[in-house]
Amino acid sequence: MIAVVGNKCDIESAKRKVTIEAAREYAANARCAFAAETSAKTGQGVDDVFIQLVGQILDRRPGFLDTDGQEKKTAASGTVSLSAGNASAQKSGCCK
Repeated sequence: MIAVVGNKCDIESAKRKVTIEAAREYAANARCAFAAETSAKTGQGVDDVFIQLVGQILDRRPGFLDTDGQEKKTAASGTVSLSAGNASAQKSGCCK
């Protein structure tokens, strides 16, 4: 899954190199998931990009959770445990 993410949304529009409209058009033509704006300086939009991207990934994967946290009703078997206790028990090698 590919998304177009522009940075520096905190600067005024006149100084921008690419408009959000141009980015959205590019994303649509390139068959990207979406286009979004962020700011590394203020953090604006960064969380939203990850939430949107992960939500779209989970929507496409059978047997995973829906974006509202409910298990999807699919024919796929198996579940994914995200509990911290299981994660530490599975570690091996150099990352113990």
